[in-house]
Amino acid sequence: MGLRQRIVSEIYDEKDSKVIDRQVIKDKEIKKPEKIDDIGYNHEEQISLLQSIQDMFLNEQRNFLVPDKCTVCGSSKISKSGAVPSDFHAVYTDHKLRIPRVMCCNKNCSVGNINISIYSLFGSNMHPDLVKKRVNHFLCVSSKIYAPTNLV
Repeated sequence: MGLRQRIVSEIYDEKDSKVIDRQVIKDKEIKKPEKIDDIGYNHEEQISLLQSIQDMFLNEQRNFLVPDKCTVCGSSKISKSGAVPSDFHAVYTDHKLRIPRVMCCNKNCSVGNINISIYSLFGSNMHPDLVKKRVNHFLCVSSKIYAPTNLV
């Protein structure tokens, strides 16, 4: 009898617990380690887990980014019209989302397609935790480079 670990991610409706999407993220055999590298998940596997879980979450969350009315004239007469690629950078993973594009159907509006991206909505496509991590890293490195070496 072999042992395995299955990591599953589910997107579900909290009202009735109906499962919207379910994916097996990882299915891995649990076996006796022969060397230290065999203990637990290696770095690549850990990042892959985060990537898959975040991708699944973002795939659902992207639908909330679509406006329910025209951003120019305010008309609720809009329809979906393809998708716009949008990059998003989290702390450990990078993602390419396809955000639904909408088109204003109001004859008096000249906007046409409304292209939404992470950057256009939030002014950045980097998660604030990533920005903080990069700033702290830069400060640490620059303080070592520009620190006085001899104060005599």
